[in-house]
Amino acid sequence: EADGRSEQAIYDKYACWCEETTARKASAIEEGKTQIEELSQNILELQARQGSGVAELAKLKKDLAENKEAQKKAEALRTKENNEYVVEKGELEQGVAQLEKAVQVLTEGTTWESKEKERWNSAEAETKLLSVAAGVRSALRLYSKQDKDMAQGQDLSSVKSFLSDPAAWVQTKAAPHLQEYAPQSSAIQGILKQMLDDFNQNLVDGADEEKQKQADYDSLMDTKRKDEALLSSTLESKTVSQADDGKQLADDSTLREETEAQLKADEEFFDTLKQGCKTKASEIGRASCR
Repeated sequence: EADGRSEQAIYDKYACWCEETTARKASAIEEGKTQIEELSQNILELQARQGSGVAELAKLKKDLAENKEAQKKAEALRTKENNEYVVEKGELEQGVAQLEKAVQVLTEGTTWESKEKERWNSAEAETKLLSVAAGVRSALRLYSKQDKDMAQGQDLSSVKSFLSDPAAWVQTKAAPHLQEYAPQSSAIQGILKQMLDDFNQNLVDGADEEKQKQADYDSLMDTKRKDEALLSSTLESKTVSQADDGKQLADDSTLREETEAQLKADEEFFDTLKQGCKTKASEIGRASCR
């Protein structure tokens, strides 16, 4: 009887252990299943974010590259336009100077006083005309290029006649030649003054156009630089986020594997424990845990 009571007391303790342990393991198994389900859901979301993140990063890099390329092209175009403007401005300014000189020399040739006639007949006068003729020839070429429509709409025959033989315009005979020279010179002066006005207007128009192009370029580049800064910032943030998601995905995947392994071990232990407790109970008899 004493042995029976001792054995019963031992079993009672064992039964209490069975009850407590099976309850604890059952709870651990449920927690493990819940954790695995949550980890699986997180992994799916992270995998989806990783997939979309790759596409987003690719697009951000593409947009950033296109932005930088657009800035390079805009800068190259602005440089080209500015260089062309500087060259054209220089040509026009040179043309203006040449035409002003030509008008001055031709005006002097039609307005001299009698006492100045001999000076006009000198070799110096011929040199002056030859010099301005070269300038007028250059200005006429520029005029035909810059103001093609205007050039085609004018009778430039008198100017071309003058350019064909400038020396012939030097007064070498008496007054009758002066009478012939004056009206022709006036006609040429009129044409040259019109060319001069057109060149000066081209300079004004060119300066306004250059100013507007520079303003447009500055505005465009300001927008492009702001876009570039935003794209770079977004790319950096997305790259960090993508890396964090990648690490979290790896951690969650590892944790799920470990939890699944632990769950399997707990379930095997739980089944073995239940069977052992049941067998022991059938050997000793029903007992209560107190």
